[in-house]
Amino acid sequence: MKQRYFILKNNNFLGMKLNLIIAIFVAIIITFISTFLFSNLNAKLINQNELSWRFLSSGDTHSCAIAMDDTTYCWGDNEKGQLGLGEASPDRFPVPNKVVIGENGSEIPKGDTFTSVAAGIRASCGISDKGDAYCWGDNTFGQLGINSTADYAVPKKVKVGTDGSEIPSGAKFTSIKTKRLEFACATVDDGNAYCWGRGNIGRLGNGTETDMLVPKKVKKGTDGSEIPATAVIKQISTGSDHACAVTDEMKAYCWGGNTYGQLGLGSSVLQFNTPKQVKIGTNGSEIPSGSSIERISIATDHSCALASDKKVYCWGLNTKGQNGLGDVGPNRIVPTRVHQGEIPSDEYSFDDVSVGGYTVCATTTKKNIYCWGWNQMAQVGDGSTTIDHLEPTKLSLFNGKELKAGQMSTGDIHSCLIDNLGAMYCWGANALSGRLGAGLTSNAYKTPQKVSSIYSEQSISQDVVAGAFKQEIIRSNTTTMAIC
Repeated sequence: MKQRYFILKNNNFLGMKLNLIIAIFVAIIITFISTFLFSNLNAKLINQNELSWRFLSSGDTHSCAIAMDDTTYCWGDNEKGQLGLGEASPDRFPVPNKVVIGENGSEIPKGDTFTSVAAGIRASCGISDKGDAYCWGDNTFGQLGINSTADYAVPKKVKVGTDGSEIPSGAKFTSIKTKRLEFACATVDDGNAYCWGRGNIGRLGNGTETDMLVPKKVKKGTDGSEIPATAVIKQISTGSDHACAVTDEMKAYCWGGNTYGQLGLGSSVLQFNTPKQVKIGTNGSEIPSGSSIERISIATDHSCALASDKKVYCWGLNTKGQNGLGDVGPNRIVPTRVHQGEIPSDEYSFDDVSVGGYTVCATTTKKNIYCWGWNQMAQVGDGSTTIDHLEPTKLSLFNGKELKAGQMSTGDIHSCLIDNLGAMYCWGANALSGRLGAGLTSNAYKTPQKVSSIYSEQSISQDVVAGAFKQEIIRSNTTTMAIC
């Protein structure tokens, strides 16, 4: 077919007519596109609304949080569907996106909401207001607890009373944790703890090293478990190779890998497949005799606990100064009191502690935040990088304002907090994932960055001639971003 070419001479009149025709044509196209995309597609552009937050969990390359309106959001990496948006994607989501509820295969019913959420490695879990548990994302080792190893990008209900799950029918979940390697644990209102997923090194606490596709009971009063049969497990925390729990008697028990002394037993035995009691007042433990443990938090081969004397004690791996003892190594095999560091003498008492990969953050009773340990990706948040901090270091100001913590959560190489006013801030590693949730793209941020307080839209998809058109539309307070 012979092509025809039209050549216009340098004529002002013709140029004006051409410009007018082009302008009309462009206006028609824009009107068509905006009408077609934003009225015919399954999309909702939500008005600019300020979010306040009430619950937070920082994982490996993503985080999840619950807003005051009970809506759950996740952001960061979504390679395995861990954001719960309805599909897995190699794209990053640098601002909060809504977790799918009641549609697209999500098993949490429309109208139900999450009361807590846990972000781990490529997977997330949450507990609904009905006391049911749901997980989504990577399921290679059965860590979703659904009697399957298929990945899911929407919440799927954890098995209870069926398919071999040892959680009795009618039981309700009270807490759930998934942090590092591919397993999860939960406490239930029957007073027991249950774990599932990757089982090697005894990390599930059921006396075996077998992967479990559904929840199995952590041993109590049998098979060498030192948790009394009558004890009620109130709190649980998961790390990479081990897990720990606190009972109603305010005693802590740990199980799984012990290569670095992370179980706090004063022992060099490499692993225990059932729970053993963390030492208090014996075997060199610095937790005073007669003290109790209020809370425990663990991550990659080390552990920390808040004791009744309002001091934090850490043990296990210490290659980055994560035990807060002013040194790098040796590892500690029993609880050892964290140094005062930059904390003023009249403030040297804590009310919370959160352990990440090799970094720890804690909140004092005055609600100030101090962090220590690995800082190569600025995860200590004091304005520095490359230098690990061996003792507590105060978190930097945000725009000249001192942040007061409502809740802390330390991820693998980033950290986040909800302040006392309901705003959320994150700092540390950000590249390749957008895990800070602030709409930023740089590699790392040395100081707290405010998480985008927006409603963020789900994906918009529509087939068009010559291919598929897909965008992620993000409505912010000031602008609209498209990440393709």
